This record gives sequence, structure tokens and C-alpha cells, in this order.
Amino acid sequence: NANFDESDLLMHPTYTPAEAPLTEEEARRDMVNYLRRVKAHREKRLKQVTEELRKTPDDPERKAQKKKLSAPFRYAYGIEVVAYKSGPLQGRLNFHFHLFMTGWGGRDRDEAERLWKKGIRANCDRFRPKLWGPEAAARYIAKAPVGSRRFSCSKHMAKPISEEPRDGAVTPLEVERMVKRHSEDRAYWERRHKGYEFLGFEKPPRECYNEYNGFYYLTVKLYKRDSVPKTGKRGKPRNQKKRV
Repeated sequence: NANFDESDLLMHPTYTPAEAPLTEEEARRDMVNYLRRVKAHREKRLKQVTEELRKTPDDPERKAQKKKLSAPFRYAYGIEVVAYKSGPLQGRLNFHFHLFMTGWGGRDRDEAERLWKKGIRANCDRFRPKLWGPEAAARYIAKAPVGSRRFSCSKHMAKPISEEPRDGAVTPLEVERMVKRHSEDRAYWERRHKGYEFLGFEKPPRECYNEYNGFYYLTVKLYKRDSVPKTGKRGKPRNQKKRV
């Protein structure tokens, strides 16, 4: 939520059978080398954009690209492994990755795929958090961990700033009413939380009741609309999950 948005990339690099590494260590080394090539390409592109801005200083596209390229490069990836069940490669392992990384504008998706040298396809797309929530995407890249670490990430990852979950503004009776009457009422939630877009619930309403203490618990996912100015603490992420 705090590190990647619509301007960033979600990529799935694969290997051809002939290029597939024999061990997890080799696969990780390939990914480390790939990320180094991406960083070098970003640095080269930043110099090019800076030079272009000297000639056309008012170009909004170049300004946005320079801002993105000047920001810290962030990435997070998971490794998934499959074994060939038949054919001449039966029993041999093959690896592929699920990778989040900072975009850099322009033809970054094509360039990101071109920089991957080991496979026939890389499937690089623009990350779309509203279509496929950040939590779901994070679970997907870590769904089949390999080795001692579930995933790897860069050192520049920002930590999300959470709102205080209990502020006394909602009583237990109101929470029960929310679950029973407004579980799918988009207008209700967007009216209650001005400037946010309703996305859904973390759990179905039928699973929100705790039979041990008799209370209802509800987690609502809302995304702050881009057109609304940022408020609150400085550096607060634009996309947030409000808890009730």
C-alpha cells in the first residue's frame, strides 16, 4: 500500500527450459543481476531525461518521468518453482518470479521485459491496485515460497502509517448495524468516509461475528481518490485501509 501505485510495475519473469537454473541460488542470482540492469538503465534514462528537459523545460511528461526516476528504486519479489512431470525434462525444476518494482514512465514495460534475458516472456504490466488489491497481490507473490525466505525486497521500502483502530467513534451496536444493513452499500460507505472509494470487505459479513465475546468486527477497504488533497500526517500514503 505504501510503496507501489498505478505508475509502478508488476512483472512475472519466466525461463525457457534451456535457460532454467538447476538451483534456487542460481535463480536468485539471475534476479539480482536483472535488478542491477534495471537500476543501471534507470540511471542512464535519468541522464537522458535531464538533458531533454534542458531543451524543453516545460514538458510535463518529462518532468513527471524525472521525478519518478529520481525517487529510490524499490522492488519486492517472490520465487515459485515447478517440476516437469513428463517428457525429456521430467523431474527437473523450473523457476519463475513475481516481481513488484518502481516504474519509470515512457516505455518502461517494454524496456523491463527486454532487460530480462533468460526467458521467452516476462509479462510486465502496470500495477492496478484497485483492480487487484495490494494485499491480494502480496499474497500471490508469496503463495508458494521456496527456500528459507518467502520473498525478498529492497532496503528503501516505506512502512505504512496505520490509523488508530479504536477511536470510540463507533459503538458495538453501530458496527452490528453496519454488518447487517450496509455490508454491500457502496453509497453508505462513501458518504460516511468523504473522499474515499469503497472497494469491499476483508471478510464476508457472515464471518464478522465473534461468538466468544458476542461482538462484530468489520474491516472495510477504501481507497483515497486521487483528486482529493492529502490530509493528516506528512508522508501519509494515498491508498489507505480504514478499520472500523
